[in-house]
Amino acid sequence: MIREYRKAKIDILVDIWYQSSLIAHDFIDKDYWKSKREEMKEKYLSMSENYVICKNAEIMGFISMVDNYLAALFIDAKYQGEGHGKELLNYIKKRREKNPTKSVQEE
Repeated sequence: MIREYRKAKIDILVDIWYQSSLIAHDFIDKDYWKSKREEMKEKYLSMSENYVICKNAEIMGFISMVDNYLAALFIDAKYQGEGHGKELLNYIKKRREKNPTKSVQEE
């Protein structure tokens, strides 16, 4: 099931982002990602339109949009490779007049 995220669950989204970032960017010191957790929570997720994919009420991943730009797509490591990212992308495509454009923010 895909739905809009509930603000009360924001810490779960931040944790999925954090754990995924550690795995995907293992060459970057984990303290860097740790130092960005609050910013992700207070700035990036709060300014985005966020949707979560759930199974039995457990959040497996999320997608974040800013206007028509794909800002984030993260799937919990234990659910990766099962097509959940594709499901989220297809969901967003159906909700938008045009397909999202990937936006990468450089630090």
